[in-house]
Amino acid sequence: MADVIPALDNADAERLLVAMHARPGCDTAALAGTVAMRVRYLQKREFPSYARAGRGRRTRHDVDGALRLVTAFELLAAGIAPARTAVTVEGNWWILSRVLVASWRAARMMAGGDADPAAQAAAGRLRRIVLLDPLELHGDEAPVPVQIARPDDDLWRAAEPDGLERCFLVLEPLRVVTRFMAAMRDELRYRDPELDLGFRAMGAAAFGTSDEAVWGVEDHADAA
Repeated sequence: MADVIPALDNADAERLLVAMHARPGCDTAALAGTVAMRVRYLQKREFPSYARAGRGRRTRHDVDGALRLVTAFELLAAGIAPARTAVTVEGNWWILSRVLVASWRAARMMAGGDADPAAQAAAGRLRRIVLLDPLELHGDEAPVPVQIARPDDDLWRAAEPDGLERCFLVLEPLRVVTRFMAAMRDELRYRDPELDLGFRAMGAAAFGTSDEAVWGVEDHADAA
């Protein structure tokens, strides 16, 4: 059977999101209803931006598009308002997409366990976290600025004038990508070669080249 690039309709995307956010003992039917409602609301806000299908046309989500929704739902789960979530993901997608592609590369390198220390070290160099300042999360509907940092950096803490610290909201792309791939396999029955095709298409668009060797992220890239 030939490998195909994943293409999800809204029903598939909702099943994916439910699978990623379900917890043991949760009311899956209620969660599915909430997911469907939020997807419809986001699309009324023209998010994702390509989901402006006319009446009678079915929206299709490739890996890039599905991850826009996945990222939005991560922010919604953190309590960010839907309207602010939509503009934040779209406004920062140029850097978020790169971080997610780099995380996919890291996940592939780490899949072999400890068999290849060089690959594990290379995967570690690709890992990044996304930081959002809690003071920016409320207010107008402008995109919330994001910062990209290494997991061991201290950027996720901010010192206040009184000497106390406030912690940034942290999004861990490697964890998001790992959960996304697991749900795509287990719930929607996509195979790893098909997911790889989707991520490669996403990477070529995000970085402007099909050369995977340059699909990394500069330290502390600021998308403000």
